[in-house]
Amino acid sequence: MTSAASHDGLRIKGVTRRFPAPEGGIVTALDDVSLAIEPAEFFVLLGPSGCGKTTLLRTIAGLEYPDEGEVWLGSERLDVLPPYKRRVNTVFQSYALFPHLTVAENVSFGLEMEGMSRKEAAPLVAEALELVRLPEHGRRRPAQLSGGQQQRVALARALAKRPEVLLLDEPLAALDLKLRRGMQTELKRIQQTTGVTFVFVTHDQEEAISLGDRLAVFQEGTVAQVGTPQEVYERPANRFVADFIGETSFLTAERTDAGFRLRGGDVLPADRVSGAGDMGDTGGGGGEVTIALRPEHLVIGGADAPLHGVVRESVYVGSDVRVGAELAGGEQVVVRLPVGAAFPEPGTRVGLDVLPGRGWAVAS
Repeated sequence: MTSAASHDGLRIKGVTRRFPAPEGGIVTALDDVSLAIEPAEFFVLLGPSGCGKTTLLRTIAGLEYPDEGEVWLGSERLDVLPPYKRRVNTVFQSYALFPHLTVAENVSFGLEMEGMSRKEAAPLVAEALELVRLPEHGRRRPAQLSGGQQQRVALARALAKRPEVLLLDEPLAALDLKLRRGMQTELKRIQQTTGVTFVFVTHDQEEAISLGDRLAVFQEGTVAQVGTPQEVYERPANRFVADFIGETSFLTAERTDAGFRLRGGDVLPADRVSGAGDMGDTGGGGGEVTIALRPEHLVIGGADAPLHGVVRESVYVGSDVRVGAELAGGEQVVVRLPVGAAFPEPGTRVGLDVLPGRGWAVAS
């Protein structure tokens, strides 16, 4: 089923979608959203519940229609077409398999609905089941499969129709952690094998980072940032993105000639922070700056370290040790130390430093 994408990309242009609220008034689920998704890209829509990501997916699928804006797939405008005429297919969280049909019949269903006979569909069904590594399960019924196998059948059914874009609405949310991680690997393999453009909705930051070629972080119906997982994680556009993705400590500081002066009086050298120069007046001399710090970018040092604090907790979490400390100004920071390293007990006074350039100045 390997087939490079033939379209020129999926384009979302100024899409706005509003709904009447039960208590009265109007809720804007999408507010002037624009995105450019490239052919054969694994693109992730990430954000908390109610941020608009599923509404956008449903708008691409034709299950919702925009109040304003347009959706294009190559040179074809999708938002004026009924769902069945769009070159997209959707995999839902609920799988939506027919319990009275066999696996092969479930996969064949969409093809038969388009007028293909079961005999004509058989080679495509076999190819799809081979792709999801279930070639020997065609005669089973959904109830005889595990949750992960049912998810693969739903994926095979969607791919059998050879869509140019596959939409996936939190398809792994119902699986346990170990199975979900295994399916993440399978999804990435299938996407790379087929060359189909995947648009994947999730609220799981780790899932988004591990799967996406690029991702869009949604914030209250708008796109807060678009970028590669590394760009979004290490250079978040604002405090919301920094706080939503991964674990982050925030320091409020005044920029001075010597660096960044914290509330407690400690000064973080200027070379420890990136991004402040891009913040205009906010990052200028005397201006207040919010600095985002990832736990892996903080280190425990000696008395000559620029920051000082008191350890409040040291927690073993398996892969490392999570050390929480309170700085002189009352700010809380988290440091992660490798297992086996000496770590301070609660109540210990420690020096703290930031790896050069790894602090990131963010907009509030």
